[in-house]
Amino acid sequence: MVTFSLYMREGLRVLKDKIEGKLASGASIPSILHQFIFPPQAQATSSSPYEKTVRTAHLSLQTNPMRPLIRSPVMAFEQLEEGDDFVIKVEMPDTPREKLRGWMSKVMSIRVIYVTVVLFFVLVSAAVTIPLSLTTQAKLTRELTKDIQRELSRQVINAANDTFTSVIRSVEEVTTFTNSAVNVSEPLAWGEQCTDRYRPFLQWSHARTVNLPYGLFYVMTFPNLNLCGAGSPPQGGGTFYIYTTVYPAPGTQVAVLPSNETFVNVTTPIANAYPVDVNRLGLSFKIAPCGQSSGWQFGSTIIGLRSYSGIYIRPTTVCIGGDVKYILFQAFEYSQLLLLLKQLVVNTKGYIMVVERATGAIVASTGTTAPFTPNADGSGNRNYATNCSETWAREAWNIASSDGEFLNEVNINGIDYFMSVSRFNTSDGIDWSVIQLAESEQFLGSIREYARLVTIVLSVVAALAVSISIISSALMMRSLVQVSDGLERVSRLNLNRNDMSTPMLWEVKNLYKSFTAMHAAISSFRKFVPSAVIYNILQSSVEVKPNLKNAKVTVMFQDIRDFTRLSETIDPVTLASIMGDYMQVMTKIIAEHGGTVDKFVGDCIMSVYNAPAPVQNHEEQACRAAIECSRALQFHNVQWRKTYGITLGHRIGIHTGTVLVGNIGSDVKLNWTVLGDNVNIASRLEGVNKYYDTEIIISEAVRSKVPNQLPYLSRKLATVRVSGRTQSTEIYELTTKTALEGGEYFEMYERALRLFEKLQFDDAFSLIERALLLEPQDVSGRKLRARIESAMDSNDPTSLLVEDLCK
Repeated sequence: MVTFSLYMREGLRVLKDKIEGKLASGASIPSILHQFIFPPQAQATSSSPYEKTVRTAHLSLQTNPMRPLIRSPVMAFEQLEEGDDFVIKVEMPDTPREKLRGWMSKVMSIRVIYVTVVLFFVLVSAAVTIPLSLTTQAKLTRELTKDIQRELSRQVINAANDTFTSVIRSVEEVTTFTNSAVNVSEPLAWGEQCTDRYRPFLQWSHARTVNLPYGLFYVMTFPNLNLCGAGSPPQGGGTFYIYTTVYPAPGTQVAVLPSNETFVNVTTPIANAYPVDVNRLGLSFKIAPCGQSSGWQFGSTIIGLRSYSGIYIRPTTVCIGGDVKYILFQAFEYSQLLLLLKQLVVNTKGYIMVVERATGAIVASTGTTAPFTPNADGSGNRNYATNCSETWAREAWNIASSDGEFLNEVNINGIDYFMSVSRFNTSDGIDWSVIQLAESEQFLGSIREYARLVTIVLSVVAALAVSISIISSALMMRSLVQVSDGLERVSRLNLNRNDMSTPMLWEVKNLYKSFTAMHAAISSFRKFVPSAVIYNILQSSVEVKPNLKNAKVTVMFQDIRDFTRLSETIDPVTLASIMGDYMQVMTKIIAEHGGTVDKFVGDCIMSVYNAPAPVQNHEEQACRAAIECSRALQFHNVQWRKTYGITLGHRIGIHTGTVLVGNIGSDVKLNWTVLGDNVNIASRLEGVNKYYDTEIIISEAVRSKVPNQLPYLSRKLATVRVSGRTQSTEIYELTTKTALEGGEYFEMYERALRLFEKLQFDDAFSLIERALLLEPQDVSGRKLRARIESAMDSNDPTSLLVEDLCK
């Protein structure tokens, strides 16, 4: 917003008539402003700053009504009276370009740019480093996870392969030992104890299986379907079972007998066993050629033991001389595989499942689904991944069955997993898929935690970087900012330099020296020229020229009583000290009430209210300043009496009216002042105090503007004619007293004065006589009594109504 004010010398009606006439003739608002507001010298200079302002006004005010352009900082436009001097204040909104430029000027500071550059590089570095770091870590984590899954699959496959290889290798050992140590030419007869004829076979089986980590059993089945077998459950710890045909139930049942290394007193079947139909068991396998096996096949249970969940059985046909003597069943109980799987996933969140590739039957699983559900008769039902109740198992098998070997990330039931599928097969019937699922959160969660940590660390680093940059820039810029703030304060005439220190930087130190010189010059200049004048000069940024304008102001003169006699009685040093104190106190009070000291004339102080800066209720403010000056003088007299043995008195005259205000002089030297008849009246009123022996006298123009509720006593003194004027002036005394301190006397005085002015001399004389009984030393009262007496003896008493002080 561009704002400037110009004082108009023409009357309000004349200006309005001219503006309305121009508008009626079709003139544009900018041209009217240019003609009536800007001075002639601005119109004649094309490079003048006013020309740019006019163009701006043309752009922004062309369509606006005229009324909002005319304003007064003192009163509303409608309240101006004909003949008043007034101010036209023109406000022109900034264009968008100027608004942008103003905003940029606020933003484009050295400190902001410095901090922004530091923050920019920190954020750019973070934007490059964090994604690269997180991507690299995620990639490494995924590769590590895949390596872990490959290793787990390898362990499962190696464990299974080692077990199957060990079991197959034992076939040749057991058949060689058994054929040499036992007569197998004749099958086991009905009722014949297995522990008698095949004790070496049982001993070898015991030695081979009893301490294995997995369950392994050897069963010899003869052509007559009698059988003899032995083996140990997984990690049996010495537990050993013998299987033999139950006698006398021919060919139908098998007894499971607990045993030990001696195989003595093995006669009673254990209770924890299923009855097994040997016919059904035997017919479920095809007889392979001599010395060969028909391969691994799933069996529901190892000959009836309830505690087992299923076995893989491998039958091998044993012949002597080309004749089939028996079929050796190797029964591998694979619950140990399940234990291995559970051990592998004990420290991870996930699952491992082994499934037959051809059928989808579950071989082992770390889930809740068992591979086999046994029935009461020893048979059972296999469980398949395709119809498993566990969602993860079904979904994983669907992926594994369609994609084969697999290693990737999948989402199952809303959970992200790393999934791997490996294959394990043998040449004799084993073909499994080893499926692994590992929740990715347990691996990638660390990355997210790392990302949060990096973000926090980066935020701290960024905050530290910005803080350090702010602190360092503040340390570097502090002196420059001090000078800048000092200049800004100088533009507002705030000349306080208490918070400024000498800069350390060489460049700023030079600037500081220049600022110090300018500051000293303006500080000194302010003591000679009113601050408001200097402020207007600084704000307008235009060189001042001689210029006077009409303005309605209140002028106050105050002078020290009997100063000439005082200067002759005390030494100059003491007088200078007292005068310095007096001027200091009075000037401060005047400024506090909005007054401006125009000049010091010896011991006289001339101050102006409502110029050069407007002052609300300037008449009242001048009166209040005068009263406070008198009170302050009373206070300081106590100290001066103690210190110097003297007291001071002063006289004050106040008047309100229109004067010429502005700069007067030449292009070489100017002086700001106020001129006019009303200034002279204020000066004369100050002198009238001597005649009436009063302290403060104000004119009727001032008294009419001062509120009646002003809490100080005042009275009309007289109607006088002062030196240099032909017209009379009503004068009033203003005191520092309140109504309780002399209100009755003042009221009687004013009644007597009114009776006198009405030519009722007898009543006036009687009243003033009674009043003087209250204040017999009042000079004003005695002079009024003398005037009444003169009027009573005069042939022309009306000529005495106005007291002539020009003599």
